[in-house]
Amino acid sequence: DYYKKYKIGIVESEKTALLCDLFFDEEIVWIASGGLQGLNEDKFKDLIGREVLLFPDLSSKKSKINACELWKSKAEIISKK
Repeated sequence: DYYKKYKIGIVESEKTALLCDLFFDEEIVWIASGGLQGLNEDKFKDLIGREVLLFPDLSSKKSKINACELWKSKAEIISKK
């Protein structure tokens, strides 16, 4: 129950989640999606009712996939369900 008031910060890699936990003082529980394509509805079941912040990695200008746009699109679809 103590962590229920904490926000959830989702990043792509486990290493990034660990570094965020070490360097940010905010009340955020950091978790990793397991990669750019790792966001899915199944992983959000236990986060219903929580404030979730997404922090995808930056995409290079040459990349065919824009990480921010992809995660934004997925977040909109998942939040409607």
